[in-house]
Amino acid sequence: MSALEGRQEGEKVQFTVSRKTEGGRQVMDISVILRSDADFENLTDTNALWRCIGIQQKFAEDGESYTWMVASAAYKGFGFFETIGRSFVYSFQIGGTIFKVLGQLFTGSLGLSAFGGPITTIRLTSEIASRGLQSFLEIAAYIGVNLAVFNLLPIPALDGSKIIFTVIEWIRGKPINRKVEAVIHAAGFVLLIGFAILVDLLQLF
Repeated sequence: MSALEGRQEGEKVQFTVSRKTEGGRQVMDISVILRSDADFENLTDTNALWRCIGIQQKFAEDGESYTWMVASAAYKGFGFFETIGRSFVYSFQIGGTIFKVLGQLFTGSLGLSAFGGPITTIRLTSEIASRGLQSFLEIAAYIGVNLAVFNLLPIPALDGSKIIFTVIEWIRGKPINRKVEAVIHAAGFVLLIGFAILVDLLQLF
């Protein structure tokens, strides 16, 4: 999405397409004329993305609800060591996306309804994992990186806040009152649980 952001309807954009054929894999550069302005509200605005690159819509009988029709998806295999190297790059890319989403949450361009708590996470994970091993590994990697990034945030009860307390103790030259620290972490834990419940309720209503 970031590569298309700000592009206008009618602009020609270069894409690299990798297609699986009977003789192997064919990689080619193609030009796509945008069908609409690439003006995305936030990182979850995939409808605008599909619309601007011309993915066909399939409307339901009511004429209002629709889905996006993608003919097929193909995966490219890599060697063992190349896969290990790419896994680090992919993890950092996921982490960067998570930070962007959090930034859009704080700026107000993304609402809480776009997030999900434990119930939503379990439901989506079960649904995606049931599609096969590939989907299960993808969602497992995403959840793992998501937890790692979230745990490093400077929020009480998370490891990120403990790092902050450690830095404060290092600057002060003496430890913080453990009872005060415990109360702060307990309050943070309650707020986190409340936030998780809130985002799940928003999904239901």
